[in-house]
Amino acid sequence: MLNNVHTHPVLNALVLSLRPLAPSTKDRLVALFDDGLGPPAAQAHLSHIVSLGEGGDVEIADASINPRKRVVSHQFSKWRRDNLGERSTLSAFSVLREKLEVYKELGHEVVLQDDPLVVVIVTAIMGRVHSLITSADICFVDSTASCDAENHAITFILAPSMCGGLPLGVVITQDMTATSYESAFRLFKDTVGSKSFYNKGGPAIFMTDDSDAEVAALERVWPESVHKLCIFHVAQAMWRWLWDSKHSIPLPVCFLLNFLSFVII
Repeated sequence: MLNNVHTHPVLNALVLSLRPLAPSTKDRLVALFDDGLGPPAAQAHLSHIVSLGEGGDVEIADASINPRKRVVSHQFSKWRRDNLGERSTLSAFSVLREKLEVYKELGHEVVLQDDPLVVVIVTAIMGRVHSLITSADICFVDSTASCDAENHAITFILAPSMCGGLPLGVVITQDMTATSYESAFRLFKDTVGSKSFYNKGGPAIFMTDDSDAEVAALERVWPESVHKLCIFHVAQAMWRWLWDSKHSIPLPVCFLLNFLSFVII
C-alpha cells in the first residue's frame, strides 16, 4: 500500500530553499526589471516584501517566493536577452532598431546611424530642457568610455539650472575620435532641430574636459560657440604635466607645489 504522506520534514530551511521559482514571483521580477531595477535591488525588494508578510520564517526561507541571488541573476539574464539583446553590438543595436518607433510614440527621439556607429538620444524631458534660457548660455560636454565590452563612449550634454545640471541629450559613439564625435554632434544637432539651445541653434560657450578630439568636433559643428576648459581639468592637466618625468621637474618641487595647493585651498 502506498503512503502519500512525506516521511521526512518538508518545512525546514534546506528543503524550502530548493523550491523552484513560482510563476507569480517570476512575473514580479520581470516587472521590477522593467522598472529599471537590477538583480541586487530586485532581490532586496522581494526579500523586504516577504519579510513584511505574515508567513514568518517559512516564507523567508521559501525560494519560490524569496528567490536566491543566482536565481534572480538568471532571470535577469533572460530578461536582458529578450529586451536588450545579447552583449554584442550587432544584437543590442538590432533590438534598438526594433524599438525606435515605440520610443517615438512615447515622445522620445532616438536616432541610430551605422557608419560610423552613432546613437543620439533626446528624451521628452531633454527636449524640454532646450526651452530653458540657460541652455543658450553654457553647456557642459563630458564623455565616459569603457562602458561595455565593445568600448563604446557615452557623451552627455548638460545645461546649468537652479537645481544643477540638466541633460540636453546623450550620444553614443564607437570610439572617442574626432570623426566619431563630429558625426554624433551633427546628428544630435539635426535631431533637435531649430529649437535647440533656446532656439539659438547652439550655446554661447561649451565647457569640456581636456579632449582634443571632442573640442575639435565641437568647433566644427558649432563654430560660433566659444570653448572653455573645465577648471577641474585645468588643474588635472597641470599636475599631469608636472609629474610627467619627461619634463624633468624635481620631485621635491612637485611635493612642495602639492602641499601649497592644499594650504591655499
